[in-house]
Amino acid sequence: PDRSDNTYTFSFTVDERPVEPMLRFLPGSSRTVPDVPVPGAPYDIRLRVDNLGQTDASNLNLGLERWLDDQGWMRLKDESLSLVPGSSTTSGYTYAQFEDVHNEPGVVSYRAVLSGTGVELEHKELRFNVTVAELQAGPRVGLTLSSGEVAVDFIGLDDGALLFTTINGELHARTITSTLSMVGGVVLEENWGGELAVYQRDDGLVQVAWTRRSLSLEGYILTDIAMTSISAAGKTTPKHYHMPALKFSEGSYYGFAFDQYDGNMVLAGYHRDLSTGGSWQDVTSLFVISSTSPDRGASWSSPITVLSDIDIRPGDVQPLGVGLGEEYLHLLYQEYREDVSGVKRVGLMYTHGSYTTPSWSFQYSVGDDARTPQLDVMVEDGEDRLVGAWIEGQGKVANVVVSNTNAVWAGQDNVRTLAPGATQVSFVPRHDGLYLYHDEINLNGPVYRLGLVADSEGLPLSGLSNMLEQGFLFGVGVMEDDTIVCSITPGGSLSLSKIASLSGSNTAVASPGLLETLLDYLPGESREVKMRLIGIGVGLLFLFLASIAVVVRRSRSEVEELLDEMEDDEGEALEVMINPEADEGPLLMVVDDEEELTIQAPVAVMDDEEETLASELEKKLEDGEGNARLERRMKRKQQREMAAILEQGLPPMPGALPPLPLPTLDGDAPLPAPLPAPALPLPDLKREVSCSSCEATFSVKDLMLKRTNCPVCGVVIDL
Repeated sequence: PDRSDNTYTFSFTVDERPVEPMLRFLPGSSRTVPDVPVPGAPYDIRLRVDNLGQTDASNLNLGLERWLDDQGWMRLKDESLSLVPGSSTTSGYTYAQFEDVHNEPGVVSYRAVLSGTGVELEHKELRFNVTVAELQAGPRVGLTLSSGEVAVDFIGLDDGALLFTTINGELHARTITSTLSMVGGVVLEENWGGELAVYQRDDGLVQVAWTRRSLSLEGYILTDIAMTSISAAGKTTPKHYHMPALKFSEGSYYGFAFDQYDGNMVLAGYHRDLSTGGSWQDVTSLFVISSTSPDRGASWSSPITVLSDIDIRPGDVQPLGVGLGEEYLHLLYQEYREDVSGVKRVGLMYTHGSYTTPSWSFQYSVGDDARTPQLDVMVEDGEDRLVGAWIEGQGKVANVVVSNTNAVWAGQDNVRTLAPGATQVSFVPRHDGLYLYHDEINLNGPVYRLGLVADSEGLPLSGLSNMLEQGFLFGVGVMEDDTIVCSITPGGSLSLSKIASLSGSNTAVASPGLLETLLDYLPGESREVKMRLIGIGVGLLFLFLASIAVVVRRSRSEVEELLDEMEDDEGEALEVMINPEADEGPLLMVVDDEEELTIQAPVAVMDDEEETLASELEKKLEDGEGNARLERRMKRKQQREMAAILEQGLPPMPGALPPLPLPTLDGDAPLPAPLPAPALPLPDLKREVSCSSCEATFSVKDLMLKRTNCPVCGVVIDL
């Protein structure tokens, strides 16, 4: 890139402050408390007088006068200013406070007159207007956007507002409730082309149009205009597309805006045609499309060209001022002009005609060095009454211009109000008239103001303007009887404030539900696509849960079948594994100081050659890994074994000799001699076992037994 012209050099003069007092009323010197006085209630008027000189000013008188239609200027009160300090580095100042009351909604004009030593004649007066209305300004609420997200436009709704933002080339619509909280949003376009127009329709929805980028089959990037309507909850209608698709190198659409009257909606804007049918003449024209059913794409008419060969470039224009009335479609558009001074600058032009007829013939110059045109049409007795507003001039000499005229722009009454650093103007129609909001930079910093510029019948009023809050005006939205102002604070962040109507009521809007919030974070351009994604996700989740349930049920059934099989066949399986042996006397004995408890129990010798299912389950139960059902089954198994052994009788003692055969004796043979008695009794083989749980002591006669249960507490004891 060529960077040789990136440097701009300029010079300026710093004037030394005069030694003598220099008294001035600077922009922003008057302010009311409250910001918007209420009819019938007293309000304060604070006036500030600045001294730009180095010497103090004293013995001054400041009088406040009020304009009365039948009497002219009437003096309300005088205040003495004993001292207005001077300074060599900054201006000194002092305040004077007055009080007044106005009983009817409308506009009150005041004049402050300063007199005394050092007061210059041309700077002794300050004229200002105060709008009295049944309004109350509320506190500001900050808005937080995502990193890299930039606000583009703002519009109100009957039940909230919408903030349009862009991030990573996408166009988003963020939902704002009546409580000024931002709860979600929807993606309108993934390939936004940079132009946007929004309008609150008569049915309460917001009509949205924007330029989009698309890729042709040949690989060219094309641009056209997309449309949809959206509610405060983020619900959108199907998109439809208009205007011939243009290659980026052949033209563009920009600066378009909506208006609606009596069910008819129009969209008008600039069309720059670079190729011009192959002649490459670079012609800019104004196009218009219209519809009686804006949600139906097929209902929009084909574009018509109402004006052609307009000398303007996209970088120097703002959206058109569009007003549709009973007589005509009215347009305020911008065009370069060099008349009078010979300096090329942006002028403001007016034209009108039928929105169904091309090639309009009426044109009129209305503004010089103008920008941000706004136009509102008020129909009275079948005639169009136009109220236009725009900004003229730059920097500290900028003015807000309001014009109230008829359809041919004749007999206009332009009202100019000094607004240094003004950047934005916006109309808000209410039941009591037409309000104008604008911003400026004065001694309080950047502020925005409110003023009543026309009554309910369209007659002009000079109500500019009441100072409200600090910040640059970004957008104004109408919400039933209230007004929402979106501003940019001096720190650069967005904030919202409500101008509440004291004559009406406004019900709070419930925040979008869980489904709407979930839809905001899903990909897809329409609600139908997002609902399909939710359906697919719910279906997959159901299949996953169903598969888990089937697997768990199948594993549980297998365990139950194994347990049932063990219960049915455990008798035969255990009979093969048990080798009964005879024994005499008790197998278990509990030794106590007073009595001896003897318990007989069967002795089972298990075959450890092959581990079976029964042994595995018994081991699992002994290790504490079994469940309650397994424990009950094993308990019933032991009871059945005990009952079977008791029915069969106790087995013989191990090691008992079989009975000896008796010899046959003859009758005369002598009886054999008796066997000698044993010298000593056989030893009683047993061992003492002590339970570590209940500390009971008992005897076990089976010396081969490796594990037994305590007869008192049932704890398993390893021998």
